Amino acid sequence: MESIKLKNSLIYYYGSPSGYLKDSTANIDTLFQCEELTNWCKEKKFEPCFSDGIFEALARKEDVSQFMKNEETLKNVRIWQLKADSDFSMRFISFDEFKEKFGEPSKDNFEVVFDGSLPTNNLDAIYEICNINHPDGYKGHSPRLFFNAFSTSSPPFPN
Repeated sequence: MESIKLKNSLIYYYGSPSGYLKDSTANIDTLFQCEELTNWCKEKKFEPCFSDGIFEALARKEDVSQFMKNEETLKNVRIWQLKADSDFSMRFISFDEFKEKFGEPSKDNFEVVFDGSLPTNNLDAIYEICNINHPDGYKGHSPRLFFNAFSTSSPPFPN
């Protein structure tokens, strides 16, 4: 038995629907995240993108094209965190308290720790990804509080 098969844009791993192919991206459930699938994607020139819920969605739907149509358009994500040498009193306070004490955030105190795409637009899921399974290119610390500035197209800081 061949361990990985691609049939009608569906990726099967040992007979289980584990993901789907859209453009040149292999969207695969994290349940199946392993070196074997990652290497297979690289061999086939697919960009692997692991995210939760794909297996369940594929198991419920008979028509993968319907699943792919309903997928939301993903936005690029830019995550900013306070620089390591920033004033320590800026940390672990609410945004309102930050503005009261220091004024509007200035990009001089922040650095970009991630700039790219993630398998979701949901802020809670992004928080979880950055805490548990850092995406490739992520240079920041795991957020304990979610005081990070997000931007999808324009800078989050006033000029």
